[in-house]
Amino acid sequence: MAGQRVHEVLIERLRFGLSPRVHTSDPNHVAALAEVLDKVPPIVVHEATMRVIDGVHRVLAARAVGRATIPAVMFAGDETAVLIEAVRRNVMHGKPLALAEREAAAVKIIEEVPSWSDRRIAAVSGLSPKTVARLRQRATVDVAQPRARLGRDGRLRPTDPGEVRQRVAEALRSDPEASNRAIARQAGASPATVRDVRQRLERGESELPPPAPSRPQRPRGRAAEARNEPNGERRTEVVPDDFATWFDQRRLDDRDWGRFVDRIPISRVYEVADACRSRGDSWRAFAAALEDRARARRRSPNAQL
Repeated sequence: MAGQRVHEVLIERLRFGLSPRVHTSDPNHVAALAEVLDKVPPIVVHEATMRVIDGVHRVLAARAVGRATIPAVMFAGDETAVLIEAVRRNVMHGKPLALAEREAAAVKIIEEVPSWSDRRIAAVSGLSPKTVARLRQRATVDVAQPRARLGRDGRLRPTDPGEVRQRVAEALRSDPEASNRAIARQAGASPATVRDVRQRLERGESELPPPAPSRPQRPRGRAAEARNEPNGERRTEVVPDDFATWFDQRRLDDRDWGRFVDRIPISRVYEVADACRSRGDSWRAFAAALEDRARARRRSPNAQL
């Protein structure tokens, strides 16, 4: 929360009720926090209502040791923004949300902002996009779905590209002389999509492209894949055995770390959380290095793989 102003807030002014937890308080967690109150970050409070967005256990710990005030930063936003911030912060640090609590929180976000993409909700709730998709399907069986969803990058993307292309085709048949941009605005599509649909219709083809052929999985270990080199030769690529083994050993999902959440000593929680983020940064750096290598290969065909 660097850059945010910290206030000393009277504890008696604070209200609860925003926590995404099933059990709002854990007496053992409160007792442990009471021993390290001066080392924990400020709580987060909704400025308009003085409700605690993040830090209920810290408030209870401060009250238990007789403190009248507690450091806090203020959050301004509507009820939907407050809900999302409460989930995001409780996932990030402190006493992590259980899997069932994160799933319940994700369902609330789906109900509040159904236009958000699965990936965007997953990033807030600490779940995988596949889990969010499953929760969305279960929670919205009888609810009409938005035609587009807002991704993490702020861009709207259609939930059914085929439906978008059909709308474009109908608009083109009604007004074949209209510009691509005009049709794009009318159908809620990109000019590139309109251009492609127009060309397909002019060739007498369907507005829907043929389904992409399924991509075979890249063989691992000694299984190889042949590719053409710029000089016309055939070359075999092999995924190293030691990499495949190393990569599989470092796979992590909710079932792996969930059993440790309540067993880490409270005095070490933030240390472990920081280490987890550091390891996540290392994985992102690895991914970026791989992508950089691929881009360099495309720019220089003679570069060594």
